[in-house]
Amino acid sequence: MKEKEAVYKLYKEAYVELSDTRGRSQLELGSLNEHLRLANAALQEGGRQT
Repeated sequence: MKEKEAVYKLYKEAYVELSDTRGRSQLELGSLNEHLRLANAALQEGGRQT
């Protein structure tokens, strides 16, 4: 039983770490998409002014 508990604890720790990483990655992806959108808008605006 101790071995099962140890394995479950490792699994749980890995799951939590992966969930945290996924959450941070999703936030970063949203931020990068927003920066890309703003950069594209600035490029289009710059093209109109020439």
